[in-house]
Amino acid sequence: MQTIIQSIQARFANRWGQPLNRQRRFTLLMGMAALMAACGPGQSPQAEADASTSQTDQVIQHAFGEITIPVTPSRVIVLGYTLVETVVALGVQPIGAPGIILNEMTYLELDQAAIADVGTPERPNLERVTALNPDLILTTQQLVGESYSLLSQIDPTVVFDIDQRLEWRSLTRLCGEALGKQDVAAKLSADYEAKLAQLKSQAPQNPEAITASIVFLTPGRIRTMGKATFPGTVLADAELSRPPSQAEG
Repeated sequence: MQTIIQSIQARFANRWGQPLNRQRRFTLLMGMAALMAACGPGQSPQAEADASTSQTDQVIQHAFGEITIPVTPSRVIVLGYTLVETVVALGVQPIGAPGIILNEMTYLELDQAAIADVGTPERPNLERVTALNPDLILTTQQLVGESYSLLSQIDPTVVFDIDQRLEWRSLTRLCGEALGKQDVAAKLSADYEAKLAQLKSQAPQNPEAITASIVFLTPGRIRTMGKATFPGTVLADAELSRPPSQAEG
């Protein structure tokens, strides 16, 4: 800019061959102002690069501070049971997930041929994760353990500090933000509220007068589920009572 100003001053001096009087000084200043105004809106290459990045990336908070991730990631690896269900509910099919989840959650109707087995939620196979070239990895602080430092060197890894069994509604919102699916997450929440309202309206009496028991069958065992479980939170939202043996834990 200083060089440009000196050049303008020299041109005025060469043109008039004498010091600048008030009128000429005013003309020079007006020209400089126009030049600066023209230069002002422009951006340096770095500024333009930063602007371009801001359109494709976002900064979010997670368990380990701030992290920059794509606004709409397309290659997502998911570690964790509820996380997989949440991501699928948001309309995103992961490219990688723990094999045990894929084998057990057949009701999700995933295209298993398009999803790689990346090991266990607690101990993912880092070589497979790297080979998949993800642009986002999702996990929770309960699962990630010492793997975070390694996963974060592969690609952006978002760690949710949340109990995914009990805080699944918050998890849906957070996943929606990470995946650029905020509108879908909001609709899921609204649909859930609508179903709760419908259930309460159809109850033949006060919902609290209805006692609901949750039985979980496994080979050789019959289990019941208490309040501190995913279905337990749903029944609590529905304001249904639980048997004394299932009222805690």
